[in-house]
Amino acid sequence: MFTRKPRPVADDVLVTFQHQPIGLAKRIGSRLKNSYPRELVRDGKLFTSNA
Repeated sequence: MFTRKPRPVADDVLVTFQHQPIGLAKRIGSRLKNSYPRELVRDGKLFTSNA
């Protein structure tokens, strides 16, 4: 009989964008939580489009 191991609740994962590492995040269930300050994320200052 095979038993399925439960998935870990929180793991550190490496986040990439266009195959480049951009930071670490915690996996909580099916979501990723980052540690960036809210001011950067809310104002859109973290990522800008140069295209």
